Amino acid sequence: MTPSDPRPLAETEYLSFVDTPPTGSTRRILVEAKKTGAHLGDLRWYGRWRQYVFEPQPNTLFNVECLASLADRVGYLNTMQSASGWAARAKKETQDE
Repeated sequence: MTPSDPRPLAETEYLSFVDTPPTGSTRRILVEAKKTGAHLGDLRWYGRWRQYVFEPQPNTLFNVECLASLADRVGYLNTMQSASGWAARAKKETQDE
């Protein structure tokens, strides 16, 4: 999965991703079981680490395929956040000149 992927948060065999309305400059994506719709956790911004993380719900289990899918999506979100941060800073610097 790359930042140019047109469907970076597309469903997988077992997981679906529900983008919620943004609260500020970061996103929160609900992770649900595709078969049951159960809420498994959230992909969200963690300010202390300045990156997106996966925060699982209590008593949830994930196999290697699901963990790989979650890692791909967290990586994508962090890449996009980093890129948008650099773009915003560059735009501001250009405007200040």
